[in-house]
Amino acid sequence: MYAIIAIAVAIGAAIALGGGNLQFSLYLVALCGMGMLATTGVVVSEDTFGPVADNAAGIAEMSGEFHGEPERIMVSLDAVGNTTKAVTKGFAIGSAVIAAVALFASFIEISVNEIFPATRSTPPRTRHAACSTCSRSTSPTRRCSSAC
Repeated sequence: MYAIIAIAVAIGAAIALGGGNLQFSLYLVALCGMGMLATTGVVVSEDTFGPVADNAAGIAEMSGEFHGEPERIMVSLDAVGNTTKAVTKGFAIGSAVIAAVALFASFIEISVNEIFPATRSTPPRTRHAACSTCSRSTSPTRRCSSAC
């Protein structure tokens, strides 16, 4: 539940920081996802450690020497393994949700622009005449500045 709240707050903050500009807000949402993915090395190492710690108690129990102090240590390792697996799964889901929001918003924006193309409100720029010697663009009131 806390991960869902954190993701919603991050997306909401990114949209609010956009100041009403939808494209900039979606860019900030994508940057939020990139920020989450910046710690991928730590998450992958935790994801590797989780199953090792989680399976330690099972391996020790199968050996038959699972009582006293080793049992207490292994049960603690089992709890740590379960926690790290859950945290890394939540992180992976969170970063995937943010990436999906950014990609879906980009898809919608491009689709809308393709279906409803923007009309030009300003007339197209007029091209200046070209110099007859070197073909560089010149204004009607001035000659080519290069030594052609």
